[in-house]
Amino acid sequence: MTRMAVAPDTPTPVQRWVRRIARMVGVVRTRPRAGLRVLLYHAVGTDVPGDRYGMSVTQRAFADQMQWLRDESGCAIVSLESGAARLARRELTGTAVAVTFDDGYRDVLSQAAPVLDRYGIPFTVFVVGSYLERPPTARLFLDTESLRELAAVPNATIGAHGYTHRPLSRLSDEVLDDELRAVRQGLAEHLGAPPSGIAYPHGAVDRRVIDRVKAAGFQLGATSFVGVNQPNVLPLSLRRTELLASDGVNEFAGKIRGDYDWYQVRQRLYWPVPA
Repeated sequence: MTRMAVAPDTPTPVQRWVRRIARMVGVVRTRPRAGLRVLLYHAVGTDVPGDRYGMSVTQRAFADQMQWLRDESGCAIVSLESGAARLARRELTGTAVAVTFDDGYRDVLSQAAPVLDRYGIPFTVFVVGSYLERPPTARLFLDTESLRELAAVPNATIGAHGYTHRPLSRLSDEVLDDELRAVRQGLAEHLGAPPSGIAYPHGAVDRRVIDRVKAAGFQLGATSFVGVNQPNVLPLSLRRTELLASDGVNEFAGKIRGDYDWYQVRQRLYWPVPA
């Protein structure tokens, strides 16, 4: 695979098509959709091999987005846990925003955390259990030492992203239970307590997976379905809005408002929708 300095900041043809429709939606939307908006990032400034989708945003773009979120969005900024709890109690009267990261890239500690700490923004990082055990030469992801360092950052929360990063909906019940048990036990050994939240690898989730995840002891589950969360959402089926390398502040603002939420219609074609 070709290595790139950063993820591509030019939108793909599909992304350009999505963006055009979102702009049309934005013409008639004057304020953010009420509820809990959960943002989904992956890497920040990392040289990700073969990243043609644009998962890695630059640190400058990330910093600009976080500054806009704090200073100009007019939204409440919350942790994922507190936001979900306030949503369930129907205490959110406007739009609240939570920041999350998938995969556990090492740059969350070196690049993203300083920005988030500067602006006082809480965040949750969902890590892959087996990635922590990779050899020292594989420094793309957090290892056990850097994981503990990240967990000590103010306002940081660590969650699970599976143990092997396999799509959970494709696993048998026995293998799925082993996957969930392994990541919970592994993170508990490193951090002193098992994680309460999980993000579903590859966005693969269905009713069976949700039931097994709940039985394993998880209280929150983050999907890859775009949208804002309303009070009736299942805590294990939280929707998230993904940010990409080609998203500037204007696109970021549109995603906060909900201009891209219509895309969930297309997502239903290739992901099972949680019941």
